[in-house]
Order: sequence, then C-alpha cells, then structure tokens
Amino acid sequence: MTHRPALLALLVAALLPACRDPAPPRAARPAAAPDAGPALDDATGAMAPVAGDQPVDALIRTAQRAVRGNPRRTRPLLELAQAFIRKARERSDPSWYELARDAVDRALRIDRDDATALQLQAHLFMQDHRFREAREAAQRIIARHPNNSATYGILGDAEMEVGHYAAAEQAYQRMNDMRPNLASYARASWMRWLLGDIEGAIEVGQRAIGAGSPRSPEEVAWTTAQLGQLYFAVDDLDQAAQQFNQAMRLFPDHPPAHLGLGRIAEARGDLDGAIVHYQAAVRGSSITEHLAALADAFEAAGRTAEAREITAQLERAGRRSDPRTLALFYADRNTEPAAALALVRRELSNRDEDVYTQDALAWALLRAGNLEEAQAMSVRARRLNTPEARFLFHGGMIALARADRAEARTLLTEALQLNSHFGRLGVAEARRALATLGVDTDASTPRPTR
Repeated sequence: MTHRPALLALLVAALLPACRDPAPPRAARPAAAPDAGPALDDATGAMAPVAGDQPVDALIRTAQRAVRGNPRRTRPLLELAQAFIRKARERSDPSWYELARDAVDRALRIDRDDATALQLQAHLFMQDHRFREAREAAQRIIARHPNNSATYGILGDAEMEVGHYAAAEQAYQRMNDMRPNLASYARASWMRWLLGDIEGAIEVGQRAIGAGSPRSPEEVAWTTAQLGQLYFAVDDLDQAAQQFNQAMRLFPDHPPAHLGLGRIAEARGDLDGAIVHYQAAVRGSSITEHLAALADAFEAAGRTAEAREITAQLERAGRRSDPRTLALFYADRNTEPAAALALVRRELSNRDEDVYTQDALAWALLRAGNLEEAQAMSVRARRLNTPEARFLFHGGMIALARADRAEARTLLTEALQLNSHFGRLGVAEARRALATLGVDTDASTPRPTR
C-alpha cells in the first residue's frame, strides 16, 4: 500500500453546512479593492463559466449565481470554493484547486479574518504540499476559534504529512472528541494503521463509512476504497474486492476503486483485467500512483511501447508533483539510482520524519550502494510497526546486502506473510532472495520470531 493522499479532502463539507469534464477555466487573480466583491460582469477565475453535467457542476453554477447576487458577502464565495474543491477531489484533478484559491482570495479581500476562509486557505496550502504553512495557519485559527473541529483536522493532517505523529494524534483526538463523523473517523483509522493496530484501523474505517451521508457519495466511496486498501495490504483479497466494488456502486468509475480492483485482478493472475481497471483509473485521474500501476502492468504484459508511453507520463508528473512515487518506480527496477536518490531526498526535505518517505529513501540508498545509511533509514521507517509489506521487504533486502542473513530471512518472510501481493517486482525479488537463503516460499512457513 502506498501513502494515502491527504485526508483533509474529507473535511471540506464540514466547514460550511452545506464523469467526463472539460478542462477548468484558467484562474485569474483580478485586482480588486480590499473590501470589494467581484464585479457583477466578472467572468474570470472562479467566476468563469463551467460546463459539465455532474451534480458538482450544477453546484458550482448555483454558487456563482449567488456570488453575483451578493458580491460583498464572503459566504457565497466560500461555498463556491468548496464546490471547486469537491470537483478537484471527484476528478482527482488539482487544476480545479486554482479556482478554489481564487474564490478564497476574493473572500479574504472582503474579510481577512473570516474563519472559514482561513480554514480553506490552510486546506489549499496542504494541496500545494506547503505543510508547514498549513500547520501555522491552523494554529493561528485555533488560537482565535478553538471550537471548530475541522481546523484540528487540518492541523493533524499537516503534522501527519511531515511525520510528527504524536502531534497529529493529539489533533485528531481533539477533532473526534468535538465532532465524530466520517472525516474524523477516517483520520483515526489511518492513525491506528500507522501505529500498527490493523484490527483497530479496520474497525474505525468501517465506522467512518457508517457515518457517511448519501448526499456525499464520493466521500463515502473514497473512504470505502481506503478501507479496501487496508484489507489488500494484509492480503485479504475477498474483503478488499468487496470494498472496492461497493465504492464503485456508490460512485461509478471511481478512480481509487478502479486502482484497487486492478490490484485485485493482478493478484489473482488476471493481468488483462488489471490493465482495463488501471486504464480506467488513469482516465479518471492521471496521478502518479495510477500511472505507475498501468506502466508496470503494460511491462508485465509485454506491451513495451505502451509501457514506455505511460512511463514518460509518469516521469513528467513525478518530477513535477510526486518525486517519491517516481523514485520508488526507479528503485523497484534498479534503474536511475542517482535520480531516484535525488528525488526522494527532495521529498524528505519537505516531510521531516514521514515513515513512507524514509522507507523510499532507504530503498533508493540501497540501490545507490549506500548500505549503512540505508540500514539506518530503514530502521527509522519501521519504528512505528506500520503494517507495510514494502517496509519489511526493503529492510530485508538491505540486510541481505549487508550479509545479515538471519535478519534478511526474517524480514523477507514477514513481508510475504503480511502481503504476498504487495507488488509484482518486489514479490518476485523477495522470493528470489529467500531462495538464496534456503527458504521455500511455496511452503507454509510459520511466522518467524524476532
């Protein structure tokens, strides 16, 4: 399982009560007087016409009409911003966040102290991976408005992304105490997963789904797909498939559900079926995780030209916005070791103590031949006992390179016992390594003691 996207996408609907789409209009930042609302004939940025026939498109147009009818009020602008954020989340298309930013900027020109505008601004800092600014913004809001649960979610997310887990846990607990709902339960589930509590993570994930609203089917589908990822990460393919299919029923063509169903198909030996799902995931959202899955499946199927084409897209997207995923893609193939190392070091400079980034760095360091630093970083990445088979696999391969055969045998065996489908290349490499250590990976092997 890869690191999940920022959870604060789930809390936006709480700030205010409440497909095939054309590209969003380009955001423009109109010059305006500090207290001025948008002109009635403004058709730029957040006020530009938006086509589309999805419910969220109608919501955007309704909000734009409300802004024109109330040009000096912040609330219509903030409802418009939230509609654009919902659009960005449903389409997994960050370009829509630009329009949300424009709407928030307009609201802050009307009232620079509006609490909801400040919360949405912090949310958008998170989308830009400006985690420290988001944390500082959330702290400022809490100092003035301490009773809004959503702000604690933003604070917890900012702390989570940089690996400050104790602070994140404290913020999430405060959020849950104030307002137990889908957004707060989803965060609690992820926190338990990070800390190695598999059963607790799944139980709270189920609670999050139960707290969802049928009026927000995409939010419930996203949370359902994330529960499916937890089941997949511990090799429960049947439960995982059930969750991914349910997510698809809730929100047809949901990209994360297609990704999950592709992984299930691949795990069950249906490579053609996996490719169909990965292609659907990429059509819905061409983020790096989807591109990497599709490129790998094309490669496995011998569809070399298509694999090269998708890999080129992945490289462009990864260098721009997701260096960690691209670094892992290179390291899994043992190619471009210098590039992989530079990419993941760049990511860690923005994430401090994040275990997923530390694990990626350990893997890149091994491929670059820096065994001692790789070992130290792998130990750091595994400090929470997060149930990630990749962490164990990477640690095992580092131990093998350091000639620590006992440690390599233990970690590699644990990786396959936790999830024997964590990744095509990694599983094959782990099995080959264990064979050199005299372990029969086809036999039922008792879980080793440490």
